[in-house]
Amino acid sequence: MLPSAARDCGKRAIERALLASSTPSTTLLRSPFSSSTSSSSSSSPSPSSSSSSSSSVLRVVSFGHALVPYSEALALQNSIAEARKVGALTQDVSLSLQHAPVYTLGKRARPATDLLPSAAAVAARASAEVSASPRGGQATWHGPGQAVVYPILLLKGNRIGVRRYMEELEASLVAVAAGLGVEGARAGSGAGSPGAWVDVPIEVEGAEDPLMDPARKKPLKIGAVGVRVSGGVATHGAALNVSPDLAAFGAIVPCGDEGAAPTSVAFELQRKRKRLRDRAPPHEDVSLDAAKVGLEVVGELARRLGYERTERVGVEELRAELSRLGFL
Repeated sequence: MLPSAARDCGKRAIERALLASSTPSTTLLRSPFSSSTSSSSSSSPSPSSSSSSSSSVLRVVSFGHALVPYSEALALQNSIAEARKVGALTQDVSLSLQHAPVYTLGKRARPATDLLPSAAAVAARASAEVSASPRGGQATWHGPGQAVVYPILLLKGNRIGVRRYMEELEASLVAVAAGLGVEGARAGSGAGSPGAWVDVPIEVEGAEDPLMDPARKKPLKIGAVGVRVSGGVATHGAALNVSPDLAAFGAIVPCGDEGAAPTSVAFELQRKRKRLRDRAPPHEDVSLDAAKVGLEVVGELARRLGYERTERVGVEELRAELSRLGFL
């Protein structure tokens, strides 16, 4: 099992991240219809022109390496969504962050069966927050090493339905995972299992995969999607397992699927390197930074939805704007 990520979610860490993210920056995006898009983008189908955003800028708020309490992120999403519904905020916003350890229970969660009763599971949940969530879906875990993105979007402004939006979220996770070197990543909604999955080969060069339980040959879940839509505004979003402690998922039935088991970018790269007889630990790869990967997911989604550019906004700058507008 991969090493556990650091669990420092103290106030000082968050304050340092807020200061670090306070300098705005703008990124121009290549057209999603251009043949010169990046390899990660070109690995997924290009969005149709019907999904082009009428709001040409997606504002991006990154919390950097701070571990953000779930309740704090939820409250900020709600404030942004309310301001977006009435037009007080005229542009869509996406949050990019890592959570302090938390188990969230969506609207379809069944605590009696989704929260496992073993002593180890109970102990794992005791070291993390357990929170109800208004998103769709059932139980999942968020924590260090997982890139979480919360796009708060006016869907009618993007001329896109909920189903298509979910598919674009999945496609963005798959494209970024593939760009990081994960083999076999695919979207799952077409097969009735939303999220991003990795197909496990039955055989690897004639031998069993040395890092896999021989009994498990089902796809592994590398990313999750869960959305709430109210008043035409989508909140919540997607999570990509970059380098989390996968043991944390052992306290729940992830997304209510007893056959689902998690994986991560780091674990998949380790499996890939083992097959190549390369023992270099995946965490030495500087690209495996959940904060940076989250921004890649946001950028991929922005391209797919037809935004012309993204614009970085500091956390405190956005809070001040919401406060001035009367939404915080």
